[in-house]
Amino acid sequence: MMTSPSDSVDPYAAFAPFYDWLASDEVMTGEPFWNRFGDVLTTLPPGARVLDCACGTGYNALALTRRGFTVSGSDASQAMLNEARRRLPAHVNLRHCAWSELPEAFAEPFNAVVCTGNSLMHAGDEHSMVAALTGISGVLEPGGLLLLDSRNWEKLRTERPLLQVPHSPYFRSGQAAVAVYAWRWPDQWDAVHRAEISVISTDGQQTTFGRTRINFYPFRFEDLTQRLNRAGFTVLSHTFKPDTYVYELTARLTSSTAHQEHT
Repeated sequence: MMTSPSDSVDPYAAFAPFYDWLASDEVMTGEPFWNRFGDVLTTLPPGARVLDCACGTGYNALALTRRGFTVSGSDASQAMLNEARRRLPAHVNLRHCAWSELPEAFAEPFNAVVCTGNSLMHAGDEHSMVAALTGISGVLEPGGLLLLDSRNWEKLRTERPLLQVPHSPYFRSGQAAVAVYAWRWPDQWDAVHRAEISVISTDGQQTTFGRTRINFYPFRFEDLTQRLNRAGFTVLSHTFKPDTYVYELTARLTSSTAHQEHT
């Protein structure tokens, strides 16, 4: 997800049709997402309003819909929303907007907001990330929940991998594909970081290539919790450990006064 769809080039414009090759068949069922966050989501009332605010191609939003939630989705990439629209039922409300624009896009408050897929790396620098989180808080009801996940950037910046092939080839509908990540790691934490993601796909007759270059700003776990506090959230639980590559976090909106900081 980008800072703003109106003033940024969409890095997923041509890559969106290849995006699902980054996820396993199991992940695309939404079950791993539910296994991580289902205990929290089941505390919500039946038919609760849930926003997937970086819905991508929509497989987690679909999992929520199948469990009876009233689901909306948003993304700053119109190309990704086009893929989600093909996957999701017509009644799922999809909006093209950045996190900071969420209060303008949705009039009714949500019981919970989901922000997964390591999406917050797209939020930008410290100021932009607080603005993004404040936008999320602006569409939550008082006491509403935020569920998110992130790569452990502290561990990755220590290891600084140059090239990663995160999985062996996936096979779907007569095609095979593999993904490759190439990373650039500047010395400074607050410098813009870059990654190139490529997907090579073949049906045995024709080979196709999808590629995107993304800019991102990593953050420490402590940075994330502080920025959440500034946006009015209190962290309820997390799975962060120094040796984990990915962690989940659940927070509750406990203060609306923080919205004044970036309005």
